[in-house]
Amino acid sequence: MKSLIRGRGFILGLATAILLAFALPEAGARGGWLQPEWTTRIGIFVIFLLQGCLLATQELWHGSQRHRLNVYVFTWCFLLYPLIAWLLTVVMGGWLQPEVRMGLIFLGLLPTTVSSAVALTQAAGGRVSASIFNTVATNLAGILWVPLISLWLFSAGDLPWAQMGKILLQLSYLIALPLVLGQLLRWIRSDWMDTIRKPAGWISNAIICFIIYAAIADSIISGTWSKSGWQIGIQAAVGVLLLMGIATTAIWFSRHWVGPDSAEQTAAFFCASQKTLATGVPMAAMLFAALDPSLLGIVLIPLIIFHPLQLVVAALLVSLLKNTGQAEGR
Repeated sequence: MKSLIRGRGFILGLATAILLAFALPEAGARGGWLQPEWTTRIGIFVIFLLQGCLLATQELWHGSQRHRLNVYVFTWCFLLYPLIAWLLTVVMGGWLQPEVRMGLIFLGLLPTTVSSAVALTQAAGGRVSASIFNTVATNLAGILWVPLISLWLFSAGDLPWAQMGKILLQLSYLIALPLVLGQLLRWIRSDWMDTIRKPAGWISNAIICFIIYAAIADSIISGTWSKSGWQIGIQAAVGVLLLMGIATTAIWFSRHWVGPDSAEQTAAFFCASQKTLATGVPMAAMLFAALDPSLLGIVLIPLIIFHPLQLVVAALLVSLLKNTGQAEGR
């Protein structure tokens, strides 16, 4: 399990970023000397540039041929998971603050993790090529799907289509463009790109921690946090536990739909049950910069809670899935 949960340093970084936001909010809020209005945008560009450099798109062909598995993962990532999140917010009703409801729905809309879904699939003896395809494909599809649905839902349908188009165009500059540039750099120097994987991970994690620091600092300075109180954290934790419990259980028992091959079932489970923090945080930062920047620090709380929990749950299930695959192979 220790080899799988490699985000301990990152999780400590997240905790430090949150504590710093409460201790020194002025520096990271809008207008502060760290200038998050610009530094956050630069950081988002760098994150997706590095992701573009590291995406092994040339390996996608083998995984793309497993149509049933791919449909299963896409259906869970972009339809069933967000549907469960939305239904949960309806059932919990007025007990949840509006920002927490938005955070849970945004979490449900996100694609699968970029790296941990592949690592977990490999550790459990799953179909790695299918896992690689779905991590890349869902994240690429999420560039359009997540902002479009989020803008429509969170603006209550009041956002004019012209303004929505302008926001999506801005998002393409900071998300799609650096991904394309990263792929071009990988095509030119693929041998060199693989050597930067570890430092690229450190840089991306540091930028994500900074974005979270700036988001929470801004919510503190703007008064959004003080209005909501500490019950926000309790609401988010309860919502995340319920959402993860319901969705993970449903994915576990429905994974057999992809076919009798246990290796494919394993890939389907990890790709469908994981949600990306690496793509989710910068995407949320761009979305709420257009909607209401003061809400970002609260909206991100469910995703911050979800990230370490999904790694623990997934790591606990690795040995069970591996033993199942070995028993079927006998």
